Amino acid sequence: MTIAALILFLVFGGGMIKFIFKLGFGIIGIVLSVIFLPVIIILAVIALPLAIIGGLVGLVLKLLPVILIGGLGYFGYNYYKENYQTW
Repeated sequence: MTIAALILFLVFGGGMIKFIFKLGFGIIGIVLSVIFLPVIIILAVIALPLAIIGGLVGLVLKLLPVILIGGLGYFGYNYYKENYQTW
């Protein structure tokens, strides 16, 4: 288990078991929480890289017009400087 999974286990596990006891589910609730806790951890571990990749894709899409216009300005100016400057 990675450190992140251990932290998730401590955060979700302790809170989930206390919450289930407060609701009065008792032993059945603990069994269910122990069964479903690895599922929650696995889903969190799978969702984290997807969220990071999605965030990076969104950032690239937001910056794409800036990069395109900046690149056109930079390369256009260099082209102008090399080909049309008379002195």
